[in-house]
Amino acid sequence: MALKLYNTLSRNKELFKTIKKGFVGIYTCGPNKITMQIII
Repeated sequence: MALKLYNTLSRNKELFKTIKKGFVGIYTCGPNKITMQIII
């Protein structure tokens, strides 16, 4: 089963591809007092 994510820049659903085979990482900013948590 393929995973597609919505790209807000191109406004299209794109197939998710890993950079390293078998490894997926996630970077998050926050949460803090002023804004909600951001997932990049």
